[in-house]
Amino acid sequence: MKTIVFWTNICIISLCIFFHVECEEPGIRIVTEEWAPYNYIQDDNLTGFSVEIVSELMALMGKRYDIE
Repeated sequence: MKTIVFWTNICIISLCIFFHVECEEPGIRIVTEEWAPYNYIQDDNLTGFSVEIVSELMALMGKRYDIE
């Protein structure tokens, strides 16, 4: 009986190790309001001081994001 339990555990651990699947981390959604000069829309693009800061922080952390 101990042998069966041992080999069952070995098989389960092996499957977990060899068939490890990483899930893609969802991106971060940032919602803001128009408040110049911190953030405003110019030529259909969101721009401004706070938008630049958030963009740099997300780049440093290596995170995907969507700012609207």
